[in-house]
Amino acid sequence: MAAVARELREPRAEEMGVLNVATAYELRGDARMTIASYGDVLALLDKEPDGGSQEWRGDAQTGIGRAWQQLHDPARALAALEAGVAAYAKDGTVDADKPRVATIALAEGVQ
Repeated sequence: MAAVARELREPRAEEMGVLNVATAYELRGDARMTIASYGDVLALLDKEPDGGSQEWRGDAQTGIGRAWQQLHDPARALAALEAGVAAYAKDGTVDADKPRVATIALAEGVQ
């Protein structure tokens, strides 16, 4: 999907494709590939003039944070989860579960 979107020069579709790949790695429990793939999502979002979707940025940062928790690196987890919470706040998302997940993971990271 990402390759097709890239060929069609549709950045949002490419971002969605890469986000789906990252989510698949996260669901599979592959923390290192989760971090790398969500990093790819952030890189694509950074190319957008408006900074891209803050909701997707929050999803990516939260996924990265949970992966760092899985790898027992609380400092990196904390930084990513804080960025996730900030992105969700900036987005003003109506999906209350997303900021809750990031906040809960953040709280677990500081314990």
